[in-house]
Amino acid sequence: MHRVWQDGECWLCDADDRPVLWIGPVQTDTGTAPMFACKPCIRRLEERVRRYEAAIDNAPAR
Repeated sequence: MHRVWQDGECWLCDADDRPVLWIGPVQTDTGTAPMFACKPCIRRLEERVRRYEAAIDNAPAR
């Protein structure tokens, strides 16, 4: 996956003027905007995704 980093504000931790990566659109009742995250926040998101996937893989069959 090719990632395009740019200087900006992390929407997750509010850190400013650091490399951020577009992680997708965020949609709320008031509108839609592009969401950006810094490397530490992306690592935390990746870990949450790994835990989620592991929980699905280990869930009993229905």
